[in-house]
Amino acid sequence: MSTIVLSKDNATATIETNGAWLKSFRVDGQDILMPSVKFKKNGKTKMRGGIPLLFPNAGQAIKSKNFNLAQHGFARNLVWENVKQQPDLLILRLVDVPNTFSIFPYHFVVEAIFKISANLLNISLNVFNNDKVSIPIAPGFHPYFNLDKNDRVKLKLNENNFKFDGSTNYTTSKGPIKFQLPCCGSILLSFSDNLKNVSYWSEQNGDFICIEPWVGGEKAILYDNLRINLEPNKKVQLSLSIEKLL
Repeated sequence: MSTIVLSKDNATATIETNGAWLKSFRVDGQDILMPSVKFKKNGKTKMRGGIPLLFPNAGQAIKSKNFNLAQHGFARNLVWENVKQQPDLLILRLVDVPNTFSIFPYHFVVEAIFKISANLLNISLNVFNNDKVSIPIAPGFHPYFNLDKNDRVKLKLNENNFKFDGSTNYTTSKGPIKFQLPCCGSILLSFSDNLKNVSYWSEQNGDFICIEPWVGGEKAILYDNLRINLEPNKKVQLSLSIEKLL
């Protein structure tokens, strides 16, 4: 496991190879995302902050005839291989292993590509099907935007008349989404068209608001019309970008 820092002009990003976890994104010294933390709760390790990658499923734990997946999948709990690194670019790779095959019986390769430039962070998730059968996937991104709980009333986010009241909320919307963070100013969240669901979530005492583009809603991976069915020898790309507007 290692931690890598990318930088370009006024922007920096920190990524951990364990989970391909983007732990921080800063512009002009300001944390656009809540810095990442891990903690124990009810005997389980919890992750908060940054941008965890949710693969092969986003949302609830899934138990079915074909697979047995934890909440938000398994990719965020595995060490990814560093295959390319430049000052402003990082490519990490995850390949199926016997432990993943036992709960998700498919052969795949996933690459996470992190790229930063002035005021802008780009993340692409490229999924390759190395199997002889179609692979069902419903991944997602989980950004924790920096929002002090005492500043919640200042959050300006009018997408679909969404109003954050400090409790857990779920809704859906399309991108791009523009909003104001009290800490950082105007933010533009953009994502690829194959991310059709956006979940909004926080905790009562959390200093964050999550605005999460997913392929589908809860349990989408179980439904043919909600998930992505990736054919053999094919690739799909899912992408997300966060820009601090000047």
